[in-house]
Amino acid sequence: MAESSKPKEQVVTPWTAQAGEGEQKIDYDRLIVQFGSNRIDESLLQRIEAVTKKPAHHFLRRKVFFSHRDVPDILTAYEQNKPFFLYTGRGPSSESMHLGHLIPFLFTKYLQDVFDVPLVIQMTDDEKFMWKDLQLEEAHRLAYENAKDIIACGFDVNKTFIFSNLDYMSCCPAFYRNVLRIQKCVTCNQAKGIFGFQDTDCIGKMAFPAVQAAPSFSSTFPDIFGDNKDIRCLIPCAIDQDPYFRMTRDVAPRLGFPKPALLHSTFFPALQGPQSKMSASDPTSSIFLTDTPSQIKNKINKYAFSGGRDTKEEHEKYGGNTEVDVSYQYLTFFMEDDERLAEIKQVRLEGTAQYLQDVFDVPLVIQMTDDEKFMWKDLQLEEAHRLAYENAKDIIACGFDVNKTFIFSNLDYMSCCPAFYRNVLRIQKCVTCNQAKGIFGFQDTDCIGKMAFPAVQAAPSFSSTFPDIFGDNKDIRCLIPCAIDQDPYFRMTRDVAPRLGFPKPALLHSTFFPALQGPQSKMSASDPTSSIFLTDTPSQIKNKINKYAFSGGRGTKEEHEKMMSV
Repeated sequence: MAESSKPKEQVVTPWTAQAGEGEQKIDYDRLIVQFGSNRIDESLLQRIEAVTKKPAHHFLRRKVFFSHRDVPDILTAYEQNKPFFLYTGRGPSSESMHLGHLIPFLFTKYLQDVFDVPLVIQMTDDEKFMWKDLQLEEAHRLAYENAKDIIACGFDVNKTFIFSNLDYMSCCPAFYRNVLRIQKCVTCNQAKGIFGFQDTDCIGKMAFPAVQAAPSFSSTFPDIFGDNKDIRCLIPCAIDQDPYFRMTRDVAPRLGFPKPALLHSTFFPALQGPQSKMSASDPTSSIFLTDTPSQIKNKINKYAFSGGRDTKEEHEKYGGNTEVDVSYQYLTFFMEDDERLAEIKQVRLEGTAQYLQDVFDVPLVIQMTDDEKFMWKDLQLEEAHRLAYENAKDIIACGFDVNKTFIFSNLDYMSCCPAFYRNVLRIQKCVTCNQAKGIFGFQDTDCIGKMAFPAVQAAPSFSSTFPDIFGDNKDIRCLIPCAIDQDPYFRMTRDVAPRLGFPKPALLHSTFFPALQGPQSKMSASDPTSSIFLTDTPSQIKNKINKYAFSGGRGTKEEHEKMMSV
């Protein structure tokens, strides 16, 4: 079948998925109308949760699975204690599966868990022999290699049957007989209309759809279902597989079999963007399960479409386009936390964060402000410096990626990195004493070291402060998670950044961790009675809580008992 790299109209077939000319992504609403399926709406989600007594999978909540056929009938059968089974599959054309191939299997795992039903998984090595430049033996070998990836998804080994068509056709008469029954019901003209076959295609291609259809019927698996040919089938699959099962649903009543029900997923976007799907045939579009972390990083950096606007000005004004941002779209598949995903989306929409691969796979710099403590506390320089190293041990214990994390003492880094000091000077030149007084409340009686320090805390917001990490790139955005009381430093930083030609840092503010005495103040290292230190023993922690912790009790016993009764 001929494939156009830039079709004028959207094309979705079992072999091609491409948005139309000028379109940034596949139009799934159009596919629902074109294929005649039903949208998964809120009422169906609520019914799934009611029947399973479990929260709906995030693939359902986020419309990754967006369309269906006859799913309410499956739910009714389940409520009536009538059996059904799951069927999905994989066409093995590569040594390893890619991330997109995982989606139906991860969702099928959820379905098997909540419904506790049998599952059959078809490896269409015969199909790949017909469509790809593969020898039969190689297609068969790839089926077994890909089966390893599928097994790793964690299906119930007692209720899952994975089979190669090349193997099963030769050992199960019922399989071949159902294939023949289906083939007899479909004319060549119908197959051409459904699948776009041409007279120049080999007859093996024309014959294959019946092979993919046959596992929809329980009689294809007599060793699992015996003589029962009336067990319903539910098929989770990508929407491009629907033509096979429209054909199957058409012939099922003529053969005396129940129609299979379907749940359709969207496509997992290619690295180049959601106008096409990830494909094993194009390694530059795909992240394979066998790719190393280094290979994944290189592919994302080299090929991934970011969702950025056409110009820097538009990006800063409108923010990123999460609908086409590949990194964000991948998170919608794999990040289960809805709140965290919403936070990331908002950051992208605001245009205040670097591309999402930089949010999650980024260098981290941690500044130890020993110079600040020397200025503010009654500490010698040497002691402040020593404490920086002691505190760094606690920070290292948090488990940051050692290959992507740089922890530095200001006292050390200022003396060995000219870029740090130069950026500090640039910032200091942009902020007047009056501005510093207004922002930080400094007085003329404060030492000039205090007045100068905010520029030191501001400088790490700019990538040019770290030439050994970022080279000459001064345009890399920075995201700063910090307590809200640190915001004045970075309001100042965001004000001076454009004047220096640097991007403004983005921030995520936290609340304060309450002092032992109560949430009217924060825990402070300056007041040991307010704090629990990481080096405190269990006995010391117990004593502090018993002695200092505010309990929330009322002023008198009577008031407390009265409010408790209310």
